[in-house]
Amino acid sequence: LPLYGSRYEEQLGAYVGRCTKSVWDLLTAIGQREEFDSLAGAGIAFLTAASRTEWESSPFQDPTALQAICEHIVLPNMKSRPSDVELFLESPQEYIVRDVEGGDEETRRRSAMDLVRALRRFSNAKVCEVLSTYAGQLLEQAKSANEEQALLCLDACVHVVIAMAGPANTADGLNASIVEQFFTSQVAPELQAEQLPKQRELLRASCLKFVTVLRTVLPAPCVLGILPSVSKHILAENPVIHTYAAL
Repeated sequence: LPLYGSRYEEQLGAYVGRCTKSVWDLLTAIGQREEFDSLAGAGIAFLTAASRTEWESSPFQDPTALQAICEHIVLPNMKSRPSDVELFLESPQEYIVRDVEGGDEETRRRSAMDLVRALRRFSNAKVCEVLSTYAGQLLEQAKSANEEQALLCLDACVHVVIAMAGPANTADGLNASIVEQFFTSQVAPELQAEQLPKQRELLRASCLKFVTVLRTVLPAPCVLGILPSVSKHILAENPVIHTYAAL
């Protein structure tokens, strides 16, 4: 479907709504089960390809549909699963390859982030409004959850904000404002903390990734001010953290 949609837009136009609904139903049905990761990646890839096109009757222009996609497809696939945490702890080099070096094209998180950037092409303000609301909900959930779940909520939130400020429209004022506010309230305090408990290593790595990926979006004083805190992580024992700090 993604290939057909990219090469035969005119022919697919009459069916894009039905195809989108079928893929949506499939993704909802398979949930987060790991045995369907490749299928989920392919399904999200179709939604990404379709949402990049300005169809005569686009299913992606409906605000209700955008909210449902963000809630039921984007957010669940942003969260790290137990297998992701296990990979981070036991196979850090593989984690780095998948997360940073372009080896994660078919992972659920990368697919979800690509979908957000595609949706922003024609509906940037609405998509960012919806995701900002859900990011706020993740932060609230983190306050009341146990430590393990709280860290996973914060980790997902970091990647939601990265997706909102990625290449689709980095100069957008709304996006830049969201990024700066999140950096000041969440990322900077985490990186400036003196202690690095083992259970926070995944979140710390994601915060380092946030600074690396969005350094051209963040105001220069923010980047310069956080550099000393980033640099100290080069001495961290965890391979993912000291690699991300060096980037």
